[in-house]
Formats: sequence, C-alpha cells, structure tokens
Amino acid sequence: MKINMDLNLLSIFNAIYTEKNITKAGKSLGLTQSAVSQALGRLRLHFEDELFFRVSKGMEPTEKAHMIAPYISDALNSAEEAFFVTKEFDPMVSNQVFKIGMADIDTVFLGPILVNHFQKKAPNVQLKIIQVDSEKYLELMDKGEIEIAIHWFEKDLPKRFSSTVVFHDDLVVISRNNNPNLSKKPTLADFLDAPHLRAPMGNIEERYIDPLFSREQMRRRVALTVNHMLGVPILVKETNLVATVFLTLMNYCKDLKGLEIHDFPVDVPSIPISLIWHQKFDGNQACKWIIQEIQELCRTIDEGKSDSSR
Repeated sequence: MKINMDLNLLSIFNAIYTEKNITKAGKSLGLTQSAVSQALGRLRLHFEDELFFRVSKGMEPTEKAHMIAPYISDALNSAEEAFFVTKEFDPMVSNQVFKIGMADIDTVFLGPILVNHFQKKAPNVQLKIIQVDSEKYLELMDKGEIEIAIHWFEKDLPKRFSSTVVFHDDLVVISRNNNPNLSKKPTLADFLDAPHLRAPMGNIEERYIDPLFSREQMRRRVALTVNHMLGVPILVKETNLVATVFLTLMNYCKDLKGLEIHDFPVDVPSIPISLIWHQKFDGNQACKWIIQEIQELCRTIDEGKSDSSR
C-alpha cells in the first residue's frame, strides 16, 4: 500500500501535539500560523479526524491524535537518524544542535567545561542544556527531545539505553563560619543536633544517607526545605543552618567566602555520575563524537580528584 504523505506534515502534527497551540507550533518550526492551520486541514482530510479541537488554553488532541502520535514521533526520529547516520560529521564546520539533559548542579559545574572545550573543537556547534526531573530523562530520550543525559541513575537502564560512568561526586556538609551549632570537626551528634536545610538530591538521600541513620534510629532535624540546590550555599552562609550538598557545587562556589566545608559524618560512597544515551543514536556520527568528547572531558575530573588527594 503506497502512502502519499509529506514528511513536513508529520513535523507539523508533532509540533501541534507537543505545543498544544497553533502559534507556538508555528514558531517552533519557523512557519506562520496560517501555514500551520492549512497543514492541519490537510492532516484532518488524510486521517479523517478532527485531530485537535480548540479549548480555552489552546488545542486539545482527539483520541485518534493520541493514538497516532507515538508512531509519527517514531517516524520523524527514524528519518532524522537515517539522515545523520550517513552524514559525515566535521566538528569544525558543523552547526548541529546537541540537546543534553542535566541537573542544575551538573550544569553549573560541567557547563563551563563543556562550553570552553567545544568552542575550540567545534566553534559552530550549539549546546542546548535541558533541565528535567530525574524520572523524565529516559522518556525525553525516547522522544528524541534530548540525545544524551548526564545524571545519577539508581536503577538498571532498559536495554535500549547505553551508559557509562564518567565521574564521581561526593557528599559534604556545609555551614557558615563560626556556626554555633557545629565545631570545626563536627561529630555525628553535632550534625544531628544542628538545624538542617534540605534541598533536592534526587533519590540520593533515600539511597545513600537515610538508611545509615535509620539503622541507628537517628534522624536529622530539618528546619527548612527548598526545591532547588543552587541557592543553598547563600542560605547557609546567612543562617545557622547546615546542609548536605555535592562537592561539585562547592567547587563552583569556591570563591564564596564565609562558608566552611566538613566531611560527611558517616562513610558514604562516592556518587557515580553517568553519561546515558539511546542506542538508536549509536550509528549517528555526530552523537558518537560528542559522547566520546564528553567521556574524555569527564575522565579528567576523576583524575584531578585522585591527584589532589595524593
């Protein structure tokens, strides 16, 4: 059965389905609202369905639109992969956009390293760093909305993904200088008695920290909870709270005066940070190149930590 369907129409369907708005869909594709509306008319004729109907907030997909959306997304991803598999990648002339999923902490720590490196190796390449919730990384890679992710993953990955540990992070405790709740070398009792600032760390607290305390029937005294990590050093610097943070964050904040860094009061293993990618990109020369570059860059982080500890 021969199907006569313009690939651009599938891109327009996908944009409307994602944006739930005709104008936003057009902007994402560089098309006018009129062009998107005309394309939607052709799609409705082809699929013999309304596909999207107007609501107060934009466009709501019909049941049929929900049904065909995954197939259209897969078709577009396959077409993109077919193009890049055979295309020779020259980093010095390429203007490709690489979409990388990272947490805010990894962004401030790795972002400058990546930018400075790729400005030299691939001056026209654009890095697009996307912050997403931990549980969304695999979903976005399935959809092709990010090509790779740099993150801590607790669970085994599905077989369609590949991963490699690229560096390790450590947990430390921070307090302001002369915090009355902590001595220069705080004991576990000091740590537990002090009021804590708790910030999001994915599942790391549940996996590495809380079990250590629960075994001894001990709990931290949480005085403040925030939903971001980057502001934690400032909050700690201006209060008598203490916080558990990643060492990479403090490397980023090394010029922030008025803070003390303490070893975590119990033995906690280093946190492995992985580079993850979808196996559908294994034949993509551009993705293969950037994966190798990031692996090499991150390898120097652990090597630097080893050298500094000698």
